[in-house]
Amino acid sequence: MSAPKVRVGVAGLGRIGQHHAVNHHALTPRTEVMAARSFDLNEHKWAAENITEARIYKVFF
Repeated sequence: MSAPKVRVGVAGLGRIGQHHAVNHHALTPRTEVMAARSFDLNEHKWAAENITEARIYKVFF
Protein backbone atom coordinates (compact mmCIF):
# COMPACT_ATOMS: atom_id res chain seq x y z
CA MET A 1 0.00 0.00 0.00
CA SER A 2 1.38 3.42 -0.92
CA ALA A 3 1.58 6.22 1.60
CA PRO A 4 -1.08 8.95 1.34
CA LYS A 5 -0.13 12.20 -0.34
CA VAL A 6 0.65 15.24 1.77
CA ARG A 7 -1.61 18.14 0.79
CA VAL A 8 0.07 21.53 0.72
CA GLY A 9 -0.98 25.13 0.19
CA VAL A 10 1.18 27.96 -1.10
CA ALA A 11 0.64 31.41 0.42
CA GLY A 12 1.89 33.85 -2.19
CA LEU A 13 2.75 33.14 -5.81
CA GLY A 14 5.57 35.56 -6.38
CA ARG A 15 8.90 34.31 -7.69
CA ILE A 16 9.71 32.16 -4.65
CA GLY A 17 6.11 30.96 -4.20
CA GLN A 18 6.04 29.86 -7.84
CA HIS A 19 9.29 27.98 -7.29
CA HIS A 20 7.83 26.14 -4.29
CA ALA A 21 4.56 25.39 -6.11
CA VAL A 22 6.38 23.90 -9.12
CA ASN A 23 8.64 21.82 -6.87
CA HIS A 24 5.68 20.35 -5.01
CA HIS A 25 3.63 19.88 -8.18
CA ALA A 26 6.23 18.36 -10.48
CA LEU A 27 9.16 17.13 -8.43
CA THR A 28 7.69 15.75 -5.21
CA PRO A 29 5.40 12.82 -6.01
CA ARG A 30 4.11 12.45 -2.44
CA THR A 31 2.74 16.00 -2.26
CA GLU A 32 -0.31 17.55 -3.85
CA VAL A 33 -0.76 21.32 -4.13
CA MET A 34 -4.37 21.84 -3.05
CA ALA A 35 -4.52 25.63 -2.69
CA ALA A 36 -2.61 28.78 -3.47
CA ARG A 37 -3.20 32.40 -2.59
CA SER A 38 -2.17 35.57 -4.35
CA PHE A 39 -3.53 39.10 -4.70
CA ASP A 40 -2.03 39.44 -8.20
CA LEU A 41 -4.36 38.27 -10.99
CA ASN A 42 -1.37 37.65 -13.30
CA GLU A 43 -0.16 35.12 -10.75
CA HIS A 44 -3.63 33.52 -10.78
CA LYS A 45 -3.21 33.01 -14.54
CA TRP A 46 0.24 31.51 -14.01
CA ALA A 47 -1.16 29.11 -11.38
CA ALA A 48 -4.03 28.02 -13.64
CA GLU A 49 -1.47 27.05 -16.29
CA ASN A 50 1.15 25.46 -14.02
CA ILE A 51 -0.50 23.96 -10.93
CA THR A 52 -3.77 22.81 -12.42
CA GLU A 53 -5.07 20.79 -9.46
CA ALA A 54 -4.89 23.72 -7.00
CA ARG A 55 -7.73 26.02 -6.08
CA ILE A 56 -6.54 29.61 -6.36
CA TYR A 57 -7.71 32.23 -3.86
CA LYS A 58 -7.34 35.99 -3.78
CA VAL A 59 -8.06 36.15 -0.04
CA PHE A 60 -6.95 33.49 2.40
CA PHE A 61 -8.26 33.56 5.98
